[in-house]
Amino acid sequence: GNLAEARKMHETALALARTVGGQKDVAGALINIGNVLALQQNLEESTRRYQEALAIALEIDDKPSALLARSNIGANLIVESDFRQARSVLEEALKTAREIGDELDTINTLTNLGMVFVNQGDFVQAQKSLQESMTKARQLDLKSSIAYNLEWIGDTDLAQDDLVSAEKNYQESLTIRTALGQRGDIASSELSIAELGLEM
Repeated sequence: GNLAEARKMHETALALARTVGGQKDVAGALINIGNVLALQQNLEESTRRYQEALAIALEIDDKPSALLARSNIGANLIVESDFRQARSVLEEALKTAREIGDELDTINTLTNLGMVFVNQGDFVQAQKSLQESMTKARQLDLKSSIAYNLEWIGDTDLAQDDLVSAEKNYQESLTIRTALGQRGDIASSELSIAELGLEM
């Protein structure tokens, strides 16, 4: 029920922005609606809203909104397993994130690109992307991001039969997540370690 209400609220904001607001407000409202639709698992409609927001953002040279729209389109494409499209959208997002110096979005986009590369079987590119994301996350002490990247790096190690590195990365990820008390993520790390045990 709450998502339906949230969507109604954002639709009202969009109508208002189209009437009296600037294009930046319209793009922002479209992204908000896209977010709600994504949470409702309506990815096609969600992506359509993000694309509309992206077109406006590019037209008015609003780089932060363009970055957000692209990142979200990329995330939807990953969920839909359209990795080829996701890669091209996320590479554009990464360019913008670096250009405007948005470290957080650079970290998240590098991680998402890493996931895309893993799914495409390009483990060398995946490691490069994930390692850079993790280095930046360590500089900002973003523990949750560090743990997430470590788990994906462990997956790339495992895919390349480097079991020693995989175990080291999974264990560090688990240690961080245990300290943070992230239950779901702890289970994910423990599962990775258990699967690794079967490989050894």
